Amino acid sequence: MPPRWFAGIHISADCRRIEAALVGIHGRGNGAPIESRKSMSFDLPKEIVDAFQVLCDQGYGHGTKSVLDTNLLAQLTHELACLEEEALDELIAESRIPPLEILAVGLSDPGLWGKSDSGPIFHSLSSSELLAEKTGLNIVDSFPSRDIASGGVGGPLFPFPCWIILCSEAKNRILLDFGKTARSTFLPKPLNSTIYEHIEYADLVPCGSLLDELTLKLTHGKTEIDSGGSLTVQGKHIPELLSLWKNLQQAQIAPSWSPFGISPVPFLQLALEKSTLENWAIRDVLCTAVHFITESVATFLEKHYLPKEIEILLTGGCCRHGLLLNRLGKRLEEWQLTPLRDCGVPVDAFDAVCVAILTILFADHIPAAIQSLTRAETAQPLGHITPGSPHNWTRLIEEMSQTRSTLRNLRSVVNF
Repeated sequence: MPPRWFAGIHISADCRRIEAALVGIHGRGNGAPIESRKSMSFDLPKEIVDAFQVLCDQGYGHGTKSVLDTNLLAQLTHELACLEEEALDELIAESRIPPLEILAVGLSDPGLWGKSDSGPIFHSLSSSELLAEKTGLNIVDSFPSRDIASGGVGGPLFPFPCWIILCSEAKNRILLDFGKTARSTFLPKPLNSTIYEHIEYADLVPCGSLLDELTLKLTHGKTEIDSGGSLTVQGKHIPELLSLWKNLQQAQIAPSWSPFGISPVPFLQLALEKSTLENWAIRDVLCTAVHFITESVATFLEKHYLPKEIEILLTGGCCRHGLLLNRLGKRLEEWQLTPLRDCGVPVDAFDAVCVAILTILFADHIPAAIQSLTRAETAQPLGHITPGSPHNWTRLIEEMSQTRSTLRNLRSVVNF
């Protein structure tokens, strides 16, 4: 039986990068293997980044009530649709899979979040209608909205796809993502049909957001990113600042999931105030931030898990930070640390693969969210579908009609 093909498109949380991946599933039912056929990614134009930042600065991206700048949003949506079409065209051309073979495309972006008396509100930046019109393909999007409608908070939605991709028969794993926020996802061995209930997720500490903001503020805007940690590695940590940050962290309420991660603002403000008073060097403050991040992550792991039973998979932009990786290795010397790229998965488009798997789960009527993580009242398939051309829509309906609705379906992953 030939595989069923699905694509995923993911736009990063800061709207700086787009990823696309083509994924095939061989058959149906428990154990149906999944393969990643092709993936790609590229940076988005500065105009896109700036437009998204304007929306966020006006409050739209951070859950506050504002009058929506509909003209700016419409312009951003149109430009994103053109770039999403470009990404799909490149993906299809390089994979040599005919477009008519792709059953559906999953679409995920950071969106605009708000709050109402009834709960969170999510508004996608992308337009499934525009993309379906441009490509003729069926589009599945608005994954957070269905979780919110089911009583959840809209995320995290990637833990189950991550488990499908990365779970190991031999050992439990933890995916440590050192992005804007350091995040931990526990991926248990697939021992039985309900093991997914033991998937765990936690936002741990501000990571890239703290390092980038410190670099920007302390250099007075001259440097936005300490690439590779070249500035940080020249410094030495400041025990007083490290202690102040730890005390601040302990005084805060344990963070629940947020689409924006953990805010670096309290830690940033404290560091800037003390730096001015004490005349601390930039490199020393950055070095202390690395110590703070690695200490926070290591303390969490030691509190909740045993090193001999866990393999830790490392991913995220801050994994290119030399000092952070060095400190983490020394702090977790008893643990097995493995870069995600060594697992054979497309690291530069890993989120897009997760989106493609969310789309497969939608097509097969399988709930994707973990209720204990999103706090949804019912387990539902996630997503909203926009039909493509009549031929593509008919073909997808025929495929979906052959799939029985099920509570969960466990699959293994091959050929990554």
